[in-house]
Amino acid sequence: YRSNLFDQVEGAFDLILFNPPMRPHENEFSRLVTSFLRRRPRLSEWMLRRVGAWLERDRHIFLAAVLAGARPHLRPGGSVLLCISAAEARRLDGATGFRVAQVTPIPTMHLHEIVQFRLAEDL
Repeated sequence: YRSNLFDQVEGAFDLILFNPPMRPHENEFSRLVTSFLRRRPRLSEWMLRRVGAWLERDRHIFLAAVLAGARPHLRPGGSVLLCISAAEARRLDGATGFRVAQVTPIPTMHLHEIVQFRLAEDL
């Protein structure tokens, strides 16, 4: 779907996967830089350690909107998977009616992990 988050999405799903942008207001230049850095893991890790927190400031508001938008599209027992930092996972846990159900490290992205969220009432 081409959509502003879930605006054009219909139906319910068992699993919603979302790899959010570092900054909610990505542009073409930042996408090119991100693409460049993905092909250079050492440089990417070095940069994220230095400026990652600055890039991700206030991103939790956007991520909370993603979870809120996903809620009506989840079947009972469904999950949302996000590629986010441990700090973001802690901040979102319980704050949106979702709880962290599982965390999977990403070996090539030391500052991010795959976090499975489930509705609190499903846990």
